Amino acid sequence: MQGSDEHIMLVPGMYSPRLIMQPLAARLRREGFKTRIFNNRFLTRSPKVNSERLLSELQSMPGSVVHLLGHSLGGIVILHALDANAKLPTSEQFAVGRVVLLASPVRGSDLARRLHARRWTRPLLGKSAEGGVLENAPTELNGRETGVISGSSRAGLSALIFRPAQVNDGVVNQSETELDGAADSLCLPQSHALMLFSSLTAHKAAQFLMHGRFVD
Repeated sequence: MQGSDEHIMLVPGMYSPRLIMQPLAARLRREGFKTRIFNNRFLTRSPKVNSERLLSELQSMPGSVVHLLGHSLGGIVILHALDANAKLPTSEQFAVGRVVLLASPVRGSDLARRLHARRWTRPLLGKSAEGGVLENAPTELNGRETGVISGSSRAGLSALIFRPAQVNDGVVNQSETELDGAADSLCLPQSHALMLFSSLTAHKAAQFLMHGRFVD
C-alpha cells in the first residue's frame, strides 16, 4: 500500500465526464492512493488552456507526491502541463511523481484527422485539435517517469466505421500512443472506453505508479 500523502490526479479525455472516471478512481483508491478528477473542458478550451487550469490545481494540492493519469486527450493535457511546469521557477513547480498515459494519441489521431476533414463532423472535436489530437502535442517528459498503456480490443460505435489494419482500440492506434523516453509500455486487450472500467487497467496503472514499471 502507498503512503497516505500520495495522490493521483486523473485527467479524462473527450466525452468522458468525471463520473465516467469514478470506477477507475475507486480501484486506484483500493490500491492505496488518494484520487482527484480534473474537469477537462475540451469542447470550449484547447489542451494548452486546460493544462494551465490543471497546473494551477496541481500547485494547490496537498501531499508530497502527485502522480498523473490521463486517458486519451487527457494525456495530452498532462504533457502540456509538464511542459509548462518545467518552465516555472523551481519553487513554483508542483511535486509530480510518475505519469501514466492511457490510450493517448500523442503522435496525432488518424480518426481525429478524418473527423476534422469533414465540416459536419469537425465540431465533434471541440477545441481538442490545436496542439492536441491532430498534431503538435508536446512530447517532452521533463524527466518524469512515464508509462504508456494502449488497447487492442475494438468496441464501440467508432469501431464500426474506423477499422485500420494495425493494432487499435477502436479509436486510437497503438502506434499513435508511442512516446520516446517512456519508461515502460503495455498493450492490454481492452477497448478505448472500456479500459476505464477494467480492473486490469487499474492494477497495471497502480503498478507503474508504485514501481516505475508494469511489473507482474
